[in-house]
Amino acid sequence: MEKDSPGKSKPSRVQLRYEERPRVYLEIVWPDKSSTTVGGLTFVNDLIHVAGACNIFGEEPLTYFTPDFKDVAAANPNFILFIFESHQGIKEADIPSLVKSRGWERVDAVEKGKIALTLEKDLPLTHSGPSFIRNLRLLSEKGQDSSNPGERPPFDALRTLFHKKSQALV
Repeated sequence: MEKDSPGKSKPSRVQLRYEERPRVYLEIVWPDKSSTTVGGLTFVNDLIHVAGACNIFGEEPLTYFTPDFKDVAAANPNFILFIFESHQGIKEADIPSLVKSRGWERVDAVEKGKIALTLEKDLPLTHSGPSFIRNLRLLSEKGQDSSNPGERPPFDALRTLFHKKSQALV
């Protein structure tokens, strides 16, 4: 705990309570235009947690699965990250139509414009491996770029570790 003033303690960024963490929805979009997300039994869920955020499906005892988009809306994520497996997929992405077709118009991330798109080759989260720390930095950068001045970014716990400016595509 960090000392705020004499006799008072406040939680450090890394010690955020679970309910205080920004809620993140991560979707992997495959070349056939199908998509999956991550549950609590994945290294990606762990990566999101270590980064200081909360995967909206982190309590699900699943690995990769296709979510019910109504559940995404009900979870009301603060940040949405789309990871495209192909360059063509990201070029063809029509996020406004996608949001409307899924009924996400009232989702916090949509209303505040906190949606990021990236290619899997730039943020390789579809395969585990020794790049875990590099991926933490890249994930942090995606969140930093989507934040408004004065607001806590989705992956704020990493801000003190990684100062490089984000290169998010959106």
